[in-house]
Amino acid sequence: MKLITVEVLCPSTSRSYDYRLPVKMQAGDIKKQIIEDIRIFEGISDLFKNEDKINLYCENGCIADSDTPENTGVQNGDKIMII
Repeated sequence: MKLITVEVLCPSTSRSYDYRLPVKMQAGDIKKQIIEDIRIFEGISDLFKNEDKINLYCENGCIADSDTPENTGVQNGDKIMII
């Protein structure tokens, strides 16, 4: 399984987090994992209450939940924003 490392910027916590992501995993699954990890790390269980309204963005724009990092052109070292 090929992995890439990205920096996830999170304005809600004013922090960034490094993640290793499988290039073939769907963005919707990646988003769920990032949300859960940030909740645990920050100790804020009600962070991102409306998960269905949360999106991932890269330089090329919004990443659809059905896309993969490989399909959207996200590469090792890129930044992704979760808002």
